Amino acid sequence: SSSSGGEIRIEVEDWARLLRSGNPEQRKLAAENLPEPPPPGAVLELIRALEDVQIEVRVAAIYSLRNLGDRRAVATIRNALKSPIPEIREAAAWSLRDLADQSVSDEVRAMLADDTAKVRVAAAWYVGNGSSAADVDALITARNDNSFEVREAVAFSLGKTGYSRAFESVEEMLEDMVAAVRIAACTALGGAPINRYSAPLRRRLADPVTEVRSAAANALIQMDDPAGSLARDAMAGSTDALVEIGLRREASLVPFLGAMLESEDASVRRASAAALGVSGLPQAEQPLKEFGGNIDPRDRLAAASARGALRDAGALTILVVQLWSLLTWPITLLVIGLAGGAFAILKIDLSKPKSRSRRRSRRR
Repeated sequence: SSSSGGEIRIEVEDWARLLRSGNPEQRKLAAENLPEPPPPGAVLELIRALEDVQIEVRVAAIYSLRNLGDRRAVATIRNALKSPIPEIREAAAWSLRDLADQSVSDEVRAMLADDTAKVRVAAAWYVGNGSSAADVDALITARNDNSFEVREAVAFSLGKTGYSRAFESVEEMLEDMVAAVRIAACTALGGAPINRYSAPLRRRLADPVTEVRSAAANALIQMDDPAGSLARDAMAGSTDALVEIGLRREASLVPFLGAMLESEDASVRRASAAALGVSGLPQAEQPLKEFGGNIDPRDRLAAASARGALRDAGALTILVVQLWSLLTWPITLLVIGLAGGAFAILKIDLSKPKSRSRRRSRRR
């Protein structure tokens, strides 16, 4: 055997000998590293290796059989799903998923209830390759698994199915207590065919975990929601993006700006405060009030300025409404007057035919 750049190469003439070696490490090495091109008897040799006393050798043999993709290899991997050894079942499920073999869907769906979490993870990824209602039902049932790794795989897989009820279940997973699951849920919803999930994803922009916020922003970008790219740029430190978010004056983005007040970058914190101030939204008052309690005096000054801008924006809104009322009152009176005059004219016109008909009846 030889090694190049960290990759082990085994010569064809040495491979079968190593796979039958009395040394388990050599057998594992051979099972993991098929020669290129594979020798003619590779499939049969690897099938024989599935009876090895070492579990690691059997697992490596399954993955190498997967790489060969031979019909006999696929049949052997299917049989491995019934193994009493969790590692074997896991390797078989992963391999059949990679081979896109849906002939054992019923068996793998049942493995979503396996006693071993790693087997359930592999099963969830396999089921995600399916597109039947039974696949969706099985994944929805598994979304409350006690293993976060299973829930994470379920979220990704539900998103791949494309079913509307699958996306509805993924939306619930945005509230999972584990960040990895929330990230998976955000990513899955980004592929939803409709934009009804824009609002819950915007709420995730205020997630306490930065990676979740990034996943939510990317999902919104996929949905062509402008808040996604603005949030992404803001998280990258763009103060212009923060101010632009404030100028959008959308209440659903206030929590994101509030979360950015916790940034380690002082310029981002203060730009977020300024953005809340220019938003003119009453929801911005509370996060600015809390930001005003920071130790850094410059943060407190930024909070005070932003709250002042917020009050001014509110006062300006009231003034504009009052001015509009004063300006439109004469117009309103004029419209009422014109409407009254038109009604009077219409009334006169309507009365004329009636008087003529009365005169005609008297003449007769």
